[in-house]
Amino acid sequence: MLLAVDLGAAALSAALARRRGPRAGDALRSALLVALPVLGWVVALLWSGAGERDLGLDLALTAFAALATLVVGWLSGLVSLAGVIGRTGAVPDRGRRFVRPLALVLVPLALAGLVAREVTAARPVEAPAFETAAAPPFVLVGVDGLDADLVAELGSRGGLGSLLDGLERGSTWPYHRARPAAEPPERWTTVTTGLPAERHGVRGAAAESLPGVSTPLGQGRALPAPAAALEALLPTRTVPASAVGRRARTLWEISALGRSTAAVGWWSSWPAGPGTEGGPRSFVVTDRTLPKLLAGAAWDRDTEPESLYGRMAADLSEDREALRDAFAAAFAGVDDERLRALAWESWLIDGHAWRTFRRLWGEGRAAAGFVYLPGLDVLRHRLGPAGGTDAAAVFRIQGALEAYAALLDSILAEAVAIAPGARVVIVADPGRSAPRSEGFVGALGPGIPAACVGEPLGELAIAPTALQLLGFPAAAEMPGRPAEGCLASAPTRPGPVASYGERRPAAAGASSDWDAEMVERLRSLGYIR
Repeated sequence: MLLAVDLGAAALSAALARRRGPRAGDALRSALLVALPVLGWVVALLWSGAGERDLGLDLALTAFAALATLVVGWLSGLVSLAGVIGRTGAVPDRGRRFVRPLALVLVPLALAGLVAREVTAARPVEAPAFETAAAPPFVLVGVDGLDADLVAELGSRGGLGSLLDGLERGSTWPYHRARPAAEPPERWTTVTTGLPAERHGVRGAAAESLPGVSTPLGQGRALPAPAAALEALLPTRTVPASAVGRRARTLWEISALGRSTAAVGWWSSWPAGPGTEGGPRSFVVTDRTLPKLLAGAAWDRDTEPESLYGRMAADLSEDREALRDAFAAAFAGVDDERLRALAWESWLIDGHAWRTFRRLWGEGRAAAGFVYLPGLDVLRHRLGPAGGTDAAAVFRIQGALEAYAALLDSILAEAVAIAPGARVVIVADPGRSAPRSEGFVGALGPGIPAACVGEPLGELAIAPTALQLLGFPAAAEMPGRPAEGCLASAPTRPGPVASYGERRPAAAGASSDWDAEMVERLRSLGYIR
């Protein structure tokens, strides 16, 4: 299309020059005829996916739009110049001095577009004042890589007994994913925000970032698909997924507005920001904490409060020893060293997250808790499909999965009995290795009937359901609706609010010296190719 516009402008300039003779401004007129609509198109394209304002990124994109359009205009002027010479045999602008006036037109227009963007862009929404209903303690456990088919198969072999017993004492809903191919960071952020990816802004385990610009291009400010070629020309670097590019508050951040809360291990939780000023005491252990503890790295907004990081470092040796003992008992019958190594890394992630949460909960520091366990998904993804391998390998993989399920079940046994009178929700997602399977949501506790099976829930329904069980108002901006039927006896929530606001960007900056190491860790776990 650009070529057609360019040739059309050149043909028009050549026709006019032949009719009235060549003039010095022919090349400039042709360049403007092409550059002005191109500038408008490029600016609209670059900002069409923009969400939260970021002046540094806006300036970079404006400069890029002006430069790209100037080059296009210059080339159009040259083509027009060649057309005029071909038609008339005369050279109207031998020095090609149209570049300077072209820049004097395009740059101010691009800056005017930037000013319009900054003036009209939506401001971040603050959390409103709201009331909460009295509700018992609440715990939500997200289990990645656990699907209904795997539970049924392991249950028939005597596995996952604690999970199955807990589900029988409460209610269960099938869980259907809208986009099975979505990466775990996108899927779980949708679950915990109650908003689709185009609203919360997290798409994958990594994003591209411009040096000196806080908001990553791949999270919330991603360039549209037609602009992929433009993005490739920008001097970007790969950074891990983080809360910097997440525009919406998560369940644990909403809970912290009204209740003391502990959250451990979730995607896009770094950097851990300070709790709500004047609000309940809350604790956050981000997804970067464990690898940094293992490497002996210094704290950099990895936990909230900062003192928690020092405590976790002091407890690390004891935690690893306890996890090693549990692992050795569960994997006593697995002699394949490769499988043991892969399973140990997954267990270290899950086991450490749960021990950290139990320590915070046992100290009475939280009335609501949120824990993410990705280990099973990591293990299944790294093991790959069993098809095509020899029979012995299939049985070894099966044995490793059964042993890991026993470890996971020990966590879930503690989860369903976390505290007398607590409401516990388990969200099981099939993960990356079972795209065609369905997950499930299980809940038990006061107001939740036993042996009740509800209608299927989508990703967007989980956050509203959790808010209801927390005693928090519904948010009108969340398109999903809470589970019905099985929760008919649950207390009615207070009146709805329009929104719980947007997450505030980190005051200390968006980058970290650990970014490169975290990207490599995510690559080793199979999240980044």
